[in-house]
Amino acid sequence: MNPKIADWQGRRVWLVGASAGIGAALARELSGRGAVLALSARSAGKLKALAVPDALLLPCDATDTAALAAARKRILAAWGGMDLVVYLAGDYVPMMADGFDLGSPSGSSRSISTVRCALPPLSCRISGRGRHRFVASVAGYRGLPRALCYGPGKAALIHFAECLHLELAPRGIGVWVMNPGFVATQLTAQNDFAMPALLTPAQAASAAVDGFRRANFEIHFPKRFTLFMKLLAHLPYRCYFPLSAVLQEAEMNLDALIRFYHDLTIERVARFPEFYAEEAWFKDPFNEVRGVAAIQRIFTHMFRQVAEPRFIVTEKVVDEGGAMLVWEFHFRVRLWGRGAAQMMRGVSHLRFDAAGKVNYHRDYWDTGEELYMKLPALGTLMRGLKRALAA
Repeated sequence: MNPKIADWQGRRVWLVGASAGIGAALARELSGRGAVLALSARSAGKLKALAVPDALLLPCDATDTAALAAARKRILAAWGGMDLVVYLAGDYVPMMADGFDLGSPSGSSRSISTVRCALPPLSCRISGRGRHRFVASVAGYRGLPRALCYGPGKAALIHFAECLHLELAPRGIGVWVMNPGFVATQLTAQNDFAMPALLTPAQAASAAVDGFRRANFEIHFPKRFTLFMKLLAHLPYRCYFPLSAVLQEAEMNLDALIRFYHDLTIERVARFPEFYAEEAWFKDPFNEVRGVAAIQRIFTHMFRQVAEPRFIVTEKVVDEGGAMLVWEFHFRVRLWGRGAAQMMRGVSHLRFDAAGKVNYHRDYWDTGEELYMKLPALGTLMRGLKRALAA
């Protein structure tokens, strides 16, 4: 379907939108593999700060076709051709119906402009091994909440890449579309919800380069998230809309619960009935209780035993039956460790009743690794046993 790229040594690559996020990480990744790079973005200072050796720095606005044409002219004068153009330029602002603004210059409608800006560089004469890749998103698979401009823009970009592939493949020119999941960038930092399977820009860049080794038209990652999104994309409307409504309501309830735990204080323990059903069941490695009053007693006891407790949810997975939360618990223990900062990792399995309240809460965490090994005397013994038993 597409030619494979495994060897990057000497390949001439133009990255449009290279100053931050995936673009900056991809510039570093390809430079480390021996590629010859031209980097474009609006900020000349950010491009220079990347310090990519021997890169052509061509600052320009990706919505300015004249500026792109001038940058292309400089590349052709320096290289005589190019082997790959990667379009990463775009913007993202969460947008709902009451704040919809397609024409906003700072809005996510720039992803639509990227399609228009992709055309000028394609008119240049590219060597026989020329390639083009467009960075879209899984948000383009199907209509999603808070994505009234971003989602349609990415859907248009995917469609554009498909059409272009049909036209250029017979000429031996490869066209890829990359659809990443959530990546930790300045843009996604705007999200006020937990992002499942969140990747760093470096992880995304590595996955992107790995995708070129295969002949597939689409490069998507991480698979544990993108395959679920693909499943949603193939559901008929009569299934998709009701399921999306259920998931959206569950996610809104879950986001409120996550904020509650993030801001939890001993005074706010009184608010547990807002989030937990009266007969909710709770279990962790040390407790098994039923009833919201009993759950409140467990957390009140926690505040008496530890100082500065704080929950941080790092990942969530939601379905119509409930949710899984991956979390870190930061605290200081008054009774041991001389008040040193501690951190435990765990997972919570939650189920909700018809009113959206938690009626099932089970915590999973390793008492040996996360607790006993941190005790002054017992921890020394357990660490010794672990070393003795290790293969």
